[in-house]
Amino acid sequence: MTYNPDHMPAHIVTGDLFQYYHCRLFRPDEASLERLRSACRCIEQELAGNAFGRHVLAYSSVIEILVLLNRAYFETMDTADEDITESTLINQILIYINGHLAEPMTLETIAAQFFISKNHLSHQFKRFTGLSPYQYIMKKD
Repeated sequence: MTYNPDHMPAHIVTGDLFQYYHCRLFRPDEASLERLRSACRCIEQELAGNAFGRHVLAYSSVIEILVLLNRAYFETMDTADEDITESTLINQILIYINGHLAEPMTLETIAAQFFISKNHLSHQFKRFTGLSPYQYIMKKD
């Protein structure tokens, strides 16, 4: 399997997914997260070596990761009432930020654009994305 960005829709390549897809964020518990890390380490170790069957073991770890991610997704699906897609305001703010990255932007200007206070913006943004608005903007630059 090969990756060719020419075959990907433009919004995926540019990172404007929030405008086109709704996504559900989930945060696996610590035990599931450790199993995911372990499977990733197994893939690294197997592909770094040259032992017989290394590709099969690496492939099985990829399958394990997919199963664990699906379990985490479906286990949190009903309990995760407040997801990033559940907050229309935060989705609109993310679209605004992504569309205005080349312009000077402050917390005050973003809050004014959406008629909310800076404190409310900061609190809700962190609650739904796990990052402060500043951290999010710096990651996008």
